[in-house]
Amino acid sequence: MKICIICARGGSKRLLRKNLALFRGTPLICQATKLCVSYGFDAVVVSTDDTEIAQKAEQCGATIHQRPGKLAKDNVPKAYAVRDALLWYERHAGVQASMIFSVQANSPTLDMPTLLAVDEKLSSGNFGEVTTLFSDMRQNPAVRAFLRRNLFQDFYSTNAASVIFDGEDIHTEADLHACEQAWNEKPGG
Repeated sequence: MKICIICARGGSKRLLRKNLALFRGTPLICQATKLCVSYGFDAVVVSTDDTEIAQKAEQCGATIHQRPGKLAKDNVPKAYAVRDALLWYERHAGVQASMIFSVQANSPTLDMPTLLAVDEKLSSGNFGEVTTLFSDMRQNPAVRAFLRRNLFQDFYSTNAASVIFDGEDIHTEADLHACEQAWNEKPGG
């Protein structure tokens, strides 16, 4: 079973209400949720502490996990929120996931080919973790996928792979405008 978890808290600091910011007329949380639902994950879970984000994501087909306040603080690693949402969903649905895909809501140019490439590498059985990287080899946190056992380890995976994805993520108003401009300038944009 493949579960997608989108962490989307309401307390963003650099771009207030970031996950509700509009990109091409649609809230970021809706773009990510619709993409992941369309991809065909067995479940798409949005972990949030924000009522409006929850409502928007639910309207787009996500199952909502009310993230505990202690996991919605600035200093909490996203992996803790992903683990919490996964364990909640497994209890709630009576299932156990074998693969977990953490997808960022603030990566609006994420696309099906990138999700497929990550999925194919993880499904190959050769890797326990797959992450997206920029072509210059900087980390791009758009997608991070794990076999279940790798999500719960306390150390970095030595059995990891990457997929190149040069889509930017949005943290500021300037990022949002730059991403919109780049989208509009690309062929077919």
